Amino acid sequence: CQTGRTEEWIRVIAGRCKEVDGLKMTTDIQKVREGGNNLFEYAMIKGCKFEDLTIKRGFFGRDSDMYGWMRQMHDPSRDISALRGAKNMALIIMNEKFVERCRFEFYGAFPIEFKGPKMDAMSRGQIGFEEIKIHYDWYEFQAGSLFSAANLLGEAASAALNAV
Repeated sequence: CQTGRTEEWIRVIAGRCKEVDGLKMTTDIQKVREGGNNLFEYAMIKGCKFEDLTIKRGFFGRDSDMYGWMRQMHDPSRDISALRGAKNMALIIMNEKFVERCRFEFYGAFPIEFKGPKMDAMSRGQIGFEEIKIHYDWYEFQAGSLFSAANLLGEAASAALNAV
């Protein structure tokens, strides 16, 4: 799992994580009856609710913006206009050769819970985590292309490295 970057996006490379949960959208409806119709009710869409995203058992590098993003939310000197500290982020699903297969783009996201790892004196240069919960306003799914130029180059480079 990784998060991507454009101008307003946060760059956080989580490296690998074992599990992601919370990709859930629920549509709220309101049932109404139309005058004279006694057979059924119409369902009118009111809006959507999204569950918090939970990223489990992973790590992010020490140069990652994730820790700074979490601290920024509680900094008393921060700009009042950035009250929530919300950012946009993308969860990128890759195959075993690190070629992107699809992504989920999350909008208005911010971390709401961090659960650290068991401490291990042998780990170096990475900050591990057991769970990070991220609240977001909504998400979009972007399917990856199996035949894009970047994917073909990635597959070719991987094949060349395996041949050596």
